[in-house]
Amino acid sequence: MLMNKNKNNIHNNDQQRSTMRYNRLMICVLITILSFVDAVGQKVVYRIRKDGSFDIVGSAVTIANCYPASDSKMLKPVKLSITKTDSTASITYHLLEGMFELSFSYQGNALVITPFVKNNNQPAYFVSILRDAEVKNVSKIYRTPTQIMGNGGIVDWPVRKMDYSSCGMLTGLVADSGESVAIATRDFNRYNSYINIIPTERNGGKKLLEACIATEGLPPTSLPAFYFTQNKSAFTAMQSEANAIATFMKVKTDKKQSYHWCSWYYTYYHLTASMLSDYLKGFKSVQPE
Repeated sequence: MLMNKNKNNIHNNDQQRSTMRYNRLMICVLITILSFVDAVGQKVVYRIRKDGSFDIVGSAVTIANCYPASDSKMLKPVKLSITKTDSTASITYHLLEGMFELSFSYQGNALVITPFVKNNNQPAYFVSILRDAEVKNVSKIYRTPTQIMGNGGIVDWPVRKMDYSSCGMLTGLVADSGESVAIATRDFNRYNSYINIIPTERNGGKKLLEACIATEGLPPTSLPAFYFTQNKSAFTAMQSEANAIATFMKVKTDKKQSYHWCSWYYTYYHLTASMLSDYLKGFKSVQPE
């Protein structure tokens, strides 16, 4: 009897240990799933006001009091039209000459804001979907340098200088927690886009931002949309959006590494045929590391 009782106790203990291991495993799996969903399934949302302004709201980062502009001047519409459906919305700013429209939609976990300009007799050089919008709960930015505008990477929000405050292609707003909102136009076939970070000293400590498209004065047809996505970490947010840009632009990521050189950074307007010949001879004699 004693032996059978011991066997039963051992069997029950084994079952309890097995059940505990299974429960721990299920908890780990659940945590992993929830972390994955939290990382890739977060959605940035928008809130439109009756006056045509709007907010862009993430789980940690908010871009408040957004309003469009043309050539750095806020729009002054004579009339506003706001339409909404379950998943989309649009704001039409009726101007004295033409109209400016912003449409809001979702693509996957991305908030998509698409500008449309019509019947404007004086095409703008810069079309801004938002200007002087206040960024909240953000301490750092991830910047992609434009042309010869300094280095890229994560830096503090500028205080005084405008140096390196213009960001191209892909920009990140990084909260203290690390949660980040990525902003980008994925279509670079016709136009370049910029995110301008305004130093806080100029605005009483406020962190203001502009998101604009450079048209170079050409009639703005089929302007690219801005995509707003977010993630738990700056690296993952930037990497995910970079992959989305590459997919949209059909970038061939499996091609062999290539290297490029631009005479402008070295000689500006002073390049001569003789200098170019010397450069070409030099290129043939070196191999990049």
